[in-house]
Amino acid sequence: MIVIRGLCPNTAYLRLLALATQNDWPVEQSRVGPCRDLGAVTVELDGGERTILLVGRGWNPAFALVEAAWVITGRNDVKTLAEFIGDFDRYSDDGDTLQGAYGNRLRHFFGRDQIEAAIEEISTHPSSRRVVLSLYAPSDLGLNSKDIPCNTQVTLRRVSGRLEMTVFNRSNDLWLGVPYNWFIFRIMQHMIADRLGIPSGIQRHVSNCLHLYEANVPAASRVVASNREVDLNREERELAGLDVRGLLLDATALADLSFNLLSSSQIVDFFERFHSYRSASINGSEPSAARDVLVKSLDRWNLERNSTRPNAMTEKLNYNGPTEVGLQIQRWVFVTPVDTVVERLNVIAQEALPMLREELRAELGAGLRVEFEDVASAHSASLQFVLELIFGTLDPELVRTAIGDRLRERLEAIAAAAGLEPAKIRVREACDDRLISLFGAILT
Repeated sequence: MIVIRGLCPNTAYLRLLALATQNDWPVEQSRVGPCRDLGAVTVELDGGERTILLVGRGWNPAFALVEAAWVITGRNDVKTLAEFIGDFDRYSDDGDTLQGAYGNRLRHFFGRDQIEAAIEEISTHPSSRRVVLSLYAPSDLGLNSKDIPCNTQVTLRRVSGRLEMTVFNRSNDLWLGVPYNWFIFRIMQHMIADRLGIPSGIQRHVSNCLHLYEANVPAASRVVASNREVDLNREERELAGLDVRGLLLDATALADLSFNLLSSSQIVDFFERFHSYRSASINGSEPSAARDVLVKSLDRWNLERNSTRPNAMTEKLNYNGPTEVGLQIQRWVFVTPVDTVVERLNVIAQEALPMLREELRAELGAGLRVEFEDVASAHSASLQFVLELIFGTLDPELVRTAIGDRLRERLEAIAAAAGLEPAKIRVREACDDRLISLFGAILT
């Protein structure tokens, strides 16, 4: 089992994406396509906001706020969520409701309000270990439905004067599900803790099957290459947090989409900005008036949303930048067994030898001949050259970070397996055309 603890939420999420994209996991088939199966994973979070700030991860905080309110108020209608995700009814059996809606399961489905019962139990018996909230019903087993709960139960305990929550999950989508799960259940934890008059404590998510769909691997790889843990930790410290109390007070208005009835100034300002983005009256590039986690994540969502539109302006791909070609090469290096990488790179090195000779002539000056002692030394030099081209696919800002260290260590391990003499792997810049000409076979 993979266990992650002691990290801020954004760093923990980045670690999970790195694990999923940079390791060789079994690929399983599912109803919605092949996915990488990381197996059982536990993440323990204590403190930190649950708003996702990672560059390249288009996490929509407006949807997260409304969905959290929709859950804690016990709703199961599709209409509310479809306001943000137009085809949300694809998860509905009847087009109007969601069979496995968590809020409805907690408030109504089993004939009692489990949240109120939990508050009563902990208030009466502060040391109780019997508080288990059910989301999965026996009738769900074998049921032909589009919406079977992924989160199956929640346990609550009062520990050292704080409310701890553990969420159990039968199957967890790392790309689409994890960020929203962390946020929604944190809001629920805050709500119950607030009713009990105690602070929120540790939040755990125990996934029986954490997975990343192959369709989302390229995007996840871009996120891993574009973010640094040190930056995420700094942002978590510097940005103002979420007005949780205001969100709880505004929950009914949010679930009803009655934005004119909101009372929290932070949430009012946030949705004004959100609706401006949706109406395209603000392009998202101007500095935000407020510097808090909500606006920061909204700005990043909007910038990514604009950059992926069909008519969006895009920069020409130049190295060393996190372009798709470079990210595909990095991913191949990490997920492919070392002996297979060495075998393929030996072939690529033969094709790269003329390029190496050309570069050496440019470095040494015109009129000088480039000669190697023998065929073996020429091949070794060319293989080292190829490894340095791979290292050059990394964004320059990431070279001296933990991301750069991981790629360098991987390349050094490949060099050792190939029998190369230990040598520093430098950064060699290369255009996409050169990379495609060398690595085209592995990219396809």
